[in-house]
Amino acid sequence: MTPPWAESGRSGPRTVGWWAMVVLATLAFGSVSLIYPFGRDQGIHAFIADSVLDGKVLYRDIFNMKPPLTTGVHALALVLFGHSMTAIRLLDLLWTVATSLLVFAFARRAFGNPRAAALAGVLYSLQYYGCDFWTTAQTDGWLNLPLAVSFLLALRGWREGICRRGVWIGAGLGIGLAAAFK
Repeated sequence: MTPPWAESGRSGPRTVGWWAMVVLATLAFGSVSLIYPFGRDQGIHAFIADSVLDGKVLYRDIFNMKPPLTTGVHALALVLFGHSMTAIRLLDLLWTVATSLLVFAFARRAFGNPRAAALAGVLYSLQYYGCDFWTTAQTDGWLNLPLAVSFLLALRGWREGICRRGVWIGAGLGIGLAAAFK
């Protein structure tokens, strides 16, 4: 079975091996982040998300200087993985795996070279986790996923001459979601 992010028509066992390498490298680079403590920003966003889950209304009952999606992602982590620092780090790791795979898919479609595409996905995750606990599980990391979706859809539309509204609406929605993080 071909993974959904592999380029249609040219995928096979070799492509699967490349995307698996991207996943494994991202998990290896990011696994240490599961023991990272919260920085100020992560703690603030977790507190705001916890307050929203307790019934407070964002922007009315609790101050937040960020758009709503950062709070939404933190609330999602708390609901899925429990109320701990590891919860947000685990969602961040899964989010980064997804983003790395989309970077891989974009580079594969743009350049046609699976090695270069895998390198792009691996380098994205290396760069993301190459810093410290202050820079991960942050708004800037969250917005990369919808941006990657948007770029991949736009590239597909340009390359394949797709005039279907859905492709371009999806690309625009990705940009809009990214803006709702920052």
